[in-house]
Order: sequence, then C-alpha cells, then structure tokens
Amino acid sequence: IELTRNEEKDYKILFEEMPPKIEELQKRAAAFAAKYDNFDYSTEALYIHAMIPLEYADLGRSMKPPKGLSEEQEFAYYDILEEKVYPQFATPEELGFTRLKDLISKAKTLKRHSPAIDKARKELNSRIPSDWPDVKKEIQGETESVAPIPIEPVKMRMDEPEEGQ
Repeated sequence: IELTRNEEKDYKILFEEMPPKIEELQKRAAAFAAKYDNFDYSTEALYIHAMIPLEYADLGRSMKPPKGLSEEQEFAYYDILEEKVYPQFATPEELGFTRLKDLISKAKTLKRHSPAIDKARKELNSRIPSDWPDVKKEIQGETESVAPIPIEPVKMRMDEPEEGQ
C-alpha cells in the first residue's frame, strides 16, 4: 500500500481502512502460531505478527505533504506531521519491537533456532543498531593445524661482563 499524498485519502487509509485489516491479520497470525506445534512455522507466524505493527508505523511515517505546496508551506506541513501525526505511530512501533524481542527470547529459552529468528534479529538491527548489533558471520574454511618447527641445537650466548664488575 502506498499513500497518495492526498490528505483526506491518506487519513482514510491510515486511520479508517487499515486498523480493521491489521486487527484481522494479527488475529490470523496469532492463531496460526498457536495452532501448530512446529517451531519453525510458529516462529515465522510470530515474526509476521511482530512485523504487522512495524509496517503500519512505517506506512504512517511515510506520509508526505500534498503536491503543489510552496517550500515554506511544505516545511510547515512537515512540522505538523512531526508534532501530531508521526507520534501516533510510536505505539505500534514499540509493540512490534516488543514482539520481536519476545520472539528472540522465546527461542533462547527453548534453545531453538529458525530462519524467523535470524529475520527478527536483522530487523531489530536495521531499526535499533545500537541495541541489536549485527550477528557476526562465522568464518568457514580449513587451516593447517600443524606448523613445521625446525629442530636444531640452540647456541648459548655468553654475555660479556660489564665494565666495573
């Protein structure tokens, strides 16, 4: 879904049409996660469940001023968006973050892993890199574990006595 840059249409999309669809989608994702006893499938459903409010927040924050405004009017419009509209999407964003964190902690508790856990970590890293650093990749390959050491007699070196001794 993309916003139209028409204030009335965008408001209708974001605050009237989307909430019931989001609610229904969240219910379906939660029901899917609860229904199946497969860890991979349930974590994928929980990942989708967490991403729904994050995508909604992203959509809301992508709202822009209508076309045809002067530069001054556009700055004023952005000020209004930042003060009154964008803060409304902080709650869904926090909900998504909480769900992603819960998904990762659930996997840690169960000592299990799935591709959805990797996606959750990557998503948190892209949004909060200071709190969720990127997972370092393991270097794979082979190395020689035997180092040839030359065996030869060691020459003893006698230090010359210093003057005055």
